[in-house]
Amino acid sequence: PEQLQKPVTDHGDFINVMSNSLMRKAVKCINTARRCG
Repeated sequence: PEQLQKPVTDHGDFINVMSNSLMRKAVKCINTARRCG
């Protein structure tokens, strides 16, 4: 309640643990609307 459900506070603890290579593959897959898995 005191955070007012702001996105910056909802995801402020996100830590990316993906390698750059894996992140590029995931982004490309998502951005081309393919089924990723």
